[in-house]
Amino acid sequence: QHAITILVKIGSVRAAPEIALAYNSVDHFVRWSAVRAVLALDERLGRELLKRAKSDAHPHVRSAAAKAENLLMQ
Repeated sequence: QHAITILVKIGSVRAAPEIALAYNSVDHFVRWSAVRAVLALDERLGRELLKRAKSDAHPHVRSAAAKAENLLMQ
């Protein structure tokens, strides 16, 4: 999670595909961190990841994804 945060802070757009791979983590905190980070770096890839997160196994990730999508639609 810390590495993801650092990459976003430095605006490493090239890292977005690698960060997206973190969505495969068993830890739901890491999965949601990956979604947030990729959305901040690459909108197209971020939206793809957000779509996946809407059907995540963890209810907190699903809820956060739905809320994020609603905000992006406004």
